[in-house]
Amino acid sequence: EGERIGEERGLEEGLRQGLQQGLQQGLQQGLQQGVQQGREEERRNLVRSLSANGFDMASIARVTGLSREEIGRLFPRERT
Repeated sequence: EGERIGEERGLEEGLRQGLQQGLQQGLQQGLQQGVQQGREEERRNLVRSLSANGFDMASIARVTGLSREEIGRLFPRERT
């Protein structure tokens, strides 16, 4: 009887720790994804702004440090 109770408590503790670890990993991954999406949105806005101010693709690449391919991925409709 005591062994069974010990096993149940061990299982409950294992589940609790697993859940806590899973939640922490999920939060960390979500935060990282949010930061990455924010950076990409900021880059899109910068490319859009530079284009709206008459910068051509080569100038945008030089100013941002992004390649033409990266600019194309961030803002596919940009054809300056």
